[in-house]
Amino acid sequence: MSQNSVFFSDFNIKTDAVIIGYSLFLVSLALEFYVNEFRTFALITLFVSLWFSPNLRMRILNSSFLRISLFFPFIALLAWVFGPFGSDGLKTFDWLFCIAVGNAATQSRPREAIFLLVLFPMTVFAASIITFAWYYFQDMPIQDLYYGNDRLQLYNESTNRMGLTLAFGISICSGLLFLKSRLGLLLRFLFFMLLGLCWMTQSRSAFFAVSVVFIVAAIYNFRFRNDKTFWPLFIVMLVTILGIALFSENSRIVHTLTSGSLEYLFNGREDIWRAAWEIFQKSPIFGFGVDSFHDTLSAHLAIPGNAERFPGLPVPNIFWNAHQIVLGILAEMGLAGLAIFIYLVIRGLRMGFACKLEVLAPLFMFIAYLVAGIGGYGFHRSWNSAFFFLSLGLIEGVYMTQGALRHNRDS
Repeated sequence: MSQNSVFFSDFNIKTDAVIIGYSLFLVSLALEFYVNEFRTFALITLFVSLWFSPNLRMRILNSSFLRISLFFPFIALLAWVFGPFGSDGLKTFDWLFCIAVGNAATQSRPREAIFLLVLFPMTVFAASIITFAWYYFQDMPIQDLYYGNDRLQLYNESTNRMGLTLAFGISICSGLLFLKSRLGLLLRFLFFMLLGLCWMTQSRSAFFAVSVVFIVAAIYNFRFRNDKTFWPLFIVMLVTILGIALFSENSRIVHTLTSGSLEYLFNGREDIWRAAWEIFQKSPIFGFGVDSFHDTLSAHLAIPGNAERFPGLPVPNIFWNAHQIVLGILAEMGLAGLAIFIYLVIRGLRMGFACKLEVLAPLFMFIAYLVAGIGGYGFHRSWNSAFFFLSLGLIEGVYMTQGALRHNRDS
């Protein structure tokens, strides 16, 4: 297969069935549409591929991410047996499935599986345009797509989730642009369209995530590729953001960057972070169980005197996560879960950097998730966790494939 090819050759439905499930799973993630069901379909196609491909089956069983992540169900089981919460521990198997699907996809078709990530930004853009068109042709006010402080929501559940979805799409486009292909023009178009939409959501976690991805992309371009076309794109991107910022009223992002107020930056998260830390201290080793934060926070605030100590939490029922990935893991899986998380992050980054340009798309998506998790998302929903573990699987699959090729050459 030529370096510029991004299309399939000699596709075999029996051994490459996982590619179909993986592709549909990406579309469901982009739309936040029946994610659990499409992940199950991806798992079925994975089993088909593993059944007809013993070599792929052996390689998947050698996944270090899959093996170390087996501790997550064990931790969840202990928290459920010895604690009053944590009944959603089966969710940890979803994490294993995402790793396996990503790993199998890239080991089965390394280059195609990476380029198929373009389905994500394409679907996000198409759904966004369809949403605008629907409002226009139904004579519905376009302004209804905006919520507090002129924050664009579109088709997703909330402005922050819409912003994060757009940030993942931008990260994928940025990574794929480093690879030679016939998708360059499409990727640049999607890049700028999603960038503008991401700004309009005024999601600060998404904006900070995209900013870090841009910095890493600039370093990669300087270190490994030195593509002269990158810098005009980078400059145009900066000018675009600055231009939009100058004409934006009530911009949360601009206000955050110019006010210098930590209180405005944290947006009341100090109380929920302090509550999460106190919850962790009650069960520091294994936590209270996966997806238990809503219940543990309600119980914590029900203790006499605690409600007054956390004035920033007037309605505890709205908080389903700690709004900080590390504190969320500590509260739900304790130090044991945090140790596994740190291992996955460090090893995932090392593998991604070792693969040079081939895995920049999932690596950038992985970095965007970590940055957004500093002040926002964790593993409390399947939609969130899928991006983390699927990225890990994709990165490891390419890493293992490259390792096998090096071994064959050395032999």
